[in-house]
Amino acid sequence: EYYNTDKSILDLNVYKYDFINGKKGQIGCMAQELQEICPEIVSKDENGYLSIQETKLVYLLLNEVKKLKIKLEKIKQE
Repeated sequence: EYYNTDKSILDLNVYKYDFINGKKGQIGCMAQELQEICPEIVSKDENGYLSIQETKLVYLLLNEVKKLKIKLEKIKQE
């Protein structure tokens, strides 16, 4: 099945953040924002914390590149 959505991960904000009691200087997306676009790659742990299955973001990016390629080809044909 082809994955298609009207919402784009290109609309996601990228944040700099520090983990509480953990690693500093992290960069990433907010799981709550991504959950609105692609809930399949957001997980909730036993404490209710959300996390992103980041390796699957690659496939969403690939999908966006394909959409952009189709748009570019249409523009070239005009």
